[in-house]
Amino acid sequence: MSYVNYDKVTKNIDSIYKAVLIGAQRAIEVAEKASQEARTLPQKPTTYAIRELEEGRLKYRMVK
Repeated sequence: MSYVNYDKVTKNIDSIYKAVLIGAQRAIEVAEKASQEARTLPQKPTTYAIRELEEGRLKYRMVK
């Protein structure tokens, strides 16, 4: 299981609950892309999503 640095995540996203939803959606995207390209990932898709959240590489917008 990956370690999550909550301070880094909440620095970029104001709510940890939003971060969970955004990270879950990104992990699904990573897994689907890897599946379409028929390749295996060295790490789990959730790990990639967590790292992107910590580094502030994910952008999001709220839709009503």
